[in-house]
Amino acid sequence: MKQVRTRLCGVLALVMCFSTLTACAANPNWGSVTSKNDGVFEQNMTIPATAPLDEQIQYSETFTSTDGTAEYAINFDQKMTSDPLPIVEVVPRFFTGEEVKQIAQVLFGDVDFYKREPKKEPQFSKEQLQKEINWMSSLANTEAMQELYGNDEYDYAEEIDLLKLFMQQYTVQMENAPDENPHKPCDWTFKSDAIYNTPSYGNSVIYATVDLGNVNYKIYVNRRDKNDYKLNSFSVKLGDGLGYDVCEMDYMRANLCRTSEPTEEQISALKEKAQSLLNQMGMGQWEVSSANLIKEMYGDTPEYQVQIGATPVFNNVHSIFGQPMLGLTSTDANASNYHMTSAVFQFSANGDIIYFEMTSPVEVQTVVNEGTAILSTEELMRKVRDHLSLTGAREAYLYGVVESIYQEPVSCRIEMNRMEFGLARVKVANKDFTYYYVPAFVMYGSTYFFDAETGEEVVFPYEDIAAAERAIVWINAVDGSIIGAS
Repeated sequence: MKQVRTRLCGVLALVMCFSTLTACAANPNWGSVTSKNDGVFEQNMTIPATAPLDEQIQYSETFTSTDGTAEYAINFDQKMTSDPLPIVEVVPRFFTGEEVKQIAQVLFGDVDFYKREPKKEPQFSKEQLQKEINWMSSLANTEAMQELYGNDEYDYAEEIDLLKLFMQQYTVQMENAPDENPHKPCDWTFKSDAIYNTPSYGNSVIYATVDLGNVNYKIYVNRRDKNDYKLNSFSVKLGDGLGYDVCEMDYMRANLCRTSEPTEEQISALKEKAQSLLNQMGMGQWEVSSANLIKEMYGDTPEYQVQIGATPVFNNVHSIFGQPMLGLTSTDANASNYHMTSAVFQFSANGDIIYFEMTSPVEVQTVVNEGTAILSTEELMRKVRDHLSLTGAREAYLYGVVESIYQEPVSCRIEMNRMEFGLARVKVANKDFTYYYVPAFVMYGSTYFFDAETGEEVVFPYEDIAAAERAIVWINAVDGSIIGAS
């Protein structure tokens, strides 16, 4: 087996992390996604279902893409049962300042929140400066940095020099710093991002910070309600977003996440915690739909996080987590121009918040059909096969990474053996920023890459990084259009 060079492990880890949090394809402009606007969906959308889904789906076939670069091995043997699913029309629900405040208080309790200081010449109290100096001084040597990042072959000289530069700057600043906290309380009003970003992106933002003593957080709320595309997200990350922010985040995460591996009981408790927090936020009905253990190694030291995914609920049916989307400005018939709606928590084993994001909330305009008829599984599978036969290795998940670091022609084999039925989102044709949640099937599988000439498998530095199960294709069950692909 041929090995992908290990010096790019960090790149691969970043790709995996990014793909997990955003649920987007590596290149959203690639793909033979056969979404369409031919009127079939509009004809079918009001037809009521005459019976629930109750079927043992058995389908087995192996075939190759027309360009010869991808082999698909499909083997479904799965009992699928479901009441008829609705079609729901939704529009963006933009965060208000009061909603932002409520979510922040749900996450952190009755504590003081402050406006984040601008990056240019931020002000601190003597106590705040001393706190910054303390954590930086604990890392400002080679041994400490090697322990933090798990690499004893690198001396981290540049990083240590930067830490010392900030420590020197803060020491000088402390001479005239006030005793009291100079930061202004957050007033929870949206302001132009020009206050914080150069250049400005034309968005409205709320940037806040909260200090819990041993750990502090930054809250970023980004809102854009313009005709080109919409943005609407609430995120929480470690650190205050100032100074040597990346290193501070790594330092805090290590302190919180270098624990023993979370037990099933702990993971279950964190799912319950996430659901409870969502229930209190007042942003509609949400349901936890996934829980994954994230293990990252730093040398011989593991860090553990539990990632909880959640999606909105419509007519007591939750949507499927992880739907990909095309680019925000795509003209495709099923393109979004508004990020997919989801919420993601990342917790330490002990329940500390490491990361949170709620993206693109929506509100219901109307229920189009409370129980919708769907195409037969035979017809849907035929359409999936037609789509996959036109989908070569270039469109496989991680192909771009493999191509850039392996530097030889590659082929792939995709093994599909599980499916899920639920609600997925499509754009309403000829109606900007309006969407349907529709009955859909998602088909999951694993991808393996091979040297195109020798047939030897390409092995990644992290075990199973490419072969991990993920969604391969999303199909609208009402009209058979492909609405998402890996």
